[in-house]
Amino acid sequence: MKCTLKKLFIGVIFTSLLFSGCSQTNNVHKNTQAKESNKSPAVATDIQGILKQKPGKFSGDHFDENQLKKIIQLWPNNMSAQEAYNRIVPLVAEDYASQVKKLDNLDPTIKSDIKQPGSIKAPNGQPLTKMNVEILIDSSGSMAGQVQGQTKMDLAKQAVQQFAANLPEGANVAVRVYGNKGTNSEKDKAISCSSSEILYPLQKYDASRFQQSIANLKPAGWTPLAASIKSAQNDLAKQQGEGIQNIIYVVSDGVETCGGNPVQEAKNLHNSNIKAVVNIIGFDVDDAGQKALKAVAEAGGGSYQTVNNQEDLRSYFEREKARLDEEWREWSLNSWKDVTDKSISKWNNLKEIVFSFHDMNSRENDHLHSLKDILVENGKIENEDALKTMIVQRFELIKKYIVDRNKNIETAINSNEAKTIEDINKKEQEERNKLK
Repeated sequence: MKCTLKKLFIGVIFTSLLFSGCSQTNNVHKNTQAKESNKSPAVATDIQGILKQKPGKFSGDHFDENQLKKIIQLWPNNMSAQEAYNRIVPLVAEDYASQVKKLDNLDPTIKSDIKQPGSIKAPNGQPLTKMNVEILIDSSGSMAGQVQGQTKMDLAKQAVQQFAANLPEGANVAVRVYGNKGTNSEKDKAISCSSSEILYPLQKYDASRFQQSIANLKPAGWTPLAASIKSAQNDLAKQQGEGIQNIIYVVSDGVETCGGNPVQEAKNLHNSNIKAVVNIIGFDVDDAGQKALKAVAEAGGGSYQTVNNQEDLRSYFEREKARLDEEWREWSLNSWKDVTDKSISKWNNLKEIVFSFHDMNSRENDHLHSLKDILVENGKIENEDALKTMIVQRFELIKKYIVDRNKNIETAINSNEAKTIEDINKKEQEERNKLK
């Protein structure tokens, strides 16, 4: 019996010790879990992670030292530098993402918005842009008249050749002649008044083909100006739509002689879907003729320009070239200034962002050092130097990012400025060379 009780007693003690050991093991495990759960999440140490971090509650102007002291006093004592770092950074981290976005949005490209000069203007002063130009040449008998030793026809051909040669790149040109058959006698009136034909179909200007097309033109018959304007409307019938400009130039020394109504035909052409403008260049025209031709030009939405001799024509185009040469020079100077101003503006914008970025980094650095001092004062950290090193490393990493971004954008701005100015100089030289 005593033996049985003794065994029972030993079993109870053993069981008690066993449960006691298990209980202690569970408590240790729970304490370990509690300690692990109290640890703060690791803070990013790479630059991209740092820049994406959300701003802290006490960042910037929200820094409140008294409030932060109260928070820190609740933290464990003798924390590792890493644990302390993980706790203080989220409190005062700055909003770097906003500055990064500003840098990303800063476009370093530079272009000049100064409008380029036009091309040689037509005698009515209208700039020639990309367009269709049809020239109607009067081949009536009166064009045989002499002006300073040359026939009006020869002067007209020279003027037309020079005019077409100075059309802007991309322009199409056509030449139609009228009154080129028969004579100016009454017996040939019918055939002459019905004569009008295309010599140079609408296409890009080719000096050789263009010259050949008008080389054999001779003064002949009557002046069917109205019929020729109507034919020009048919020539340009397909040249309609947005961005298409159609201009008619009539080169003549006199008025309609075939009974037509050129004023009405010019008006019809101008008001049609073609929306053409009719301009007239008069050669040695008398007062009555000038009045009649001006009426035609006005009805066609254009204007009338008179020239009396070859020197007038030559002087006109020389003045136009001199004007354009000066305009291209001024364009270059103004474009230089425009590009330089834009470069300075972008540079100033960059500096403003960079200075703000640096200020933000310095402010965060000051706040982190202040929190480090509070931790030391309250015995919350084991190794002050280790924490200080981590704070300095963060500051230097952000500083390097700012310096590198600034340098890269600065280089891009300067490079784009130089390239744009180079293009301006090249364009100016090309256009001025064309005028020589």
